[in-house]
Amino acid sequence: MKFVLSDIGGAKGKDRDFELIIVGSGPAGLSAAIYAKRAGLKVAVLEKETAGGLVKENPLVENYLGFKRIEGEKLAKMFREHAEEYVEIYELDGVKEIKKTSDGKRFEILTESDRFTSDAVIIATGTTHKALGIPGEKEFFGKGVSYCVTCDGYLFKGKKVVVIGGGNSGAISAITLKDITDDVKIVEYMPRWMCESSYREKIEALRIPYLMNHEPLE
Repeated sequence: MKFVLSDIGGAKGKDRDFELIIVGSGPAGLSAAIYAKRAGLKVAVLEKETAGGLVKENPLVENYLGFKRIEGEKLAKMFREHAEEYVEIYELDGVKEIKKTSDGKRFEILTESDRFTSDAVIIATGTTHKALGIPGEKEFFGKGVSYCVTCDGYLFKGKKVVVIGGGNSGAISAITLKDITDDVKIVEYMPRWMCESSYREKIEALRIPYLMNHEPLE
């Protein structure tokens, strides 16, 4: 029995051949896609989740040029809409393998349900949530442990919440949670403030405890 690879996954016969494939649709990946398209290349973006990157999980972005304050989800939507004017974005289809074609001159990109070919590949997979690696973290993920206040903050209404990490992300999370519950505190490993002064001022104004020299063990 013979299988034709071009017919596997996606719409039969649809073009999956590009000059450039970009893996990842965060700000870096989408920016690269727009620049490449404007330079005259045929480009596609592959994304295992939905376009926008981790910025869409930020409750509020206050350090992006041109916007004094904007919700992360709204900013990510603007990224996506801008990029879609230029390139094709294939979402919810993670890349499983990248290899050279049989002639060794091009790339073959295999996703969970499709196959692409290109002259070049840019990896722009961005960042991921930083895990603590302590007992209980995996066991209670989704059962009280969360990495996304935008996604899960409402679940903690009226409850006691500890934000681990006092950098900008932790500060924003705690400030956002203060509107959901009165009992929120920040635990920071370092012996000093780790967030920007503007966030520190808000934390102090909201009377959110910022506990330094505290290392979570379990």
